[in-house]
Amino acid sequence: MKPLTIAVSDYETDVVRAVFKGLQEARVPVEDIIPLSSEASEYDTVSFMDQDFPVVPLKSFDFGSADAVLVSGTGDDAGKARDLAVKSGVPVLDFMNAPAGERGLFRKGDIPGADFWNLKVTPVYYPVDSAAMLLSGILKPLSGRGLLAGVSVTMIESASGLQTVGVMDLGRETAAVLNLRPVVPEVFATQMAFNLHPAIGEILPSGSTSHEALILAELRELVPDLPEVFSLTSILAPVFHGYMASITLNLAENVSGEEVERIIAVPGAVRLVTEEEGELTPIPFARDEPEILISRLRMINPRTCALVALADNETCGMAGNAAELLRLLSERG
Repeated sequence: MKPLTIAVSDYETDVVRAVFKGLQEARVPVEDIIPLSSEASEYDTVSFMDQDFPVVPLKSFDFGSADAVLVSGTGDDAGKARDLAVKSGVPVLDFMNAPAGERGLFRKGDIPGADFWNLKVTPVYYPVDSAAMLLSGILKPLSGRGLLAGVSVTMIESASGLQTVGVMDLGRETAAVLNLRPVVPEVFATQMAFNLHPAIGEILPSGSTSHEALILAELRELVPDLPEVFSLTSILAPVFHGYMASITLNLAENVSGEEVERIIAVPGAVRLVTEEEGELTPIPFARDEPEILISRLRMINPRTCALVALADNETCGMAGNAAELLRLLSERG
């Protein structure tokens, strides 16, 4: 493997830290980490994986010296770093809610085509949305066997889906409520603490949201033979980490619960939680968990199956996706 030099914009986000943790666990050699900021001073440093790295001014950085650039967050630096990296011919991993279905969409386990690393074709790579990753891991084995006639999903998402700003704002709001102070939302549309938001993103004329449309578009890229009948509702819950989905599957033929379990329980990717392990909840199951976890799988009738799924939206989601992509880049040399 080639040791990688990785430049990072908006380096203090949880998803970026999860990427480097994933690289360490996968034993991908990282020669240097270069945090970038337009406001860097001479003595600014940042800590990654128990090491301190000097923060480099964005304008003076030689992007050609990096093997890849991670772009996270929603500030001006992120857009500038992406544009400068593309201009320099350096691959960019973009976590900034890129339009769904764009070339460069990547899923762990994919086998990249011959042109996957052709920067003239794909200068920017988009790790898959964490909700799409969760659903694809469960649905792809069933869809590949022609067993899906329809799917209905209620996806319950956590504040960390909005990266560090979401987690910080939920914590600030929670502290305000508990201390009987006024809650002034800064990230969320209305109060998030002790509340639920039934819509994430802009509501479209169809009644779906822009966020739900992005998830479905990416999911259809990952699982091309998904049924047309697919209902998805995303709800934002006052939880810091973990995505949970309540899934109902309409099957194309009579199938037993045991057969459904056998198909979706792919070793290393999807695991059924037993009663002995306790109730499946974000705490303690959704932190640093590499697998998608399933519980309460039950047959409503021979052609209808319901289950609950849970995943760490960083380890199993965008961060895990990006770490796998960087591993392939390192192996390519």
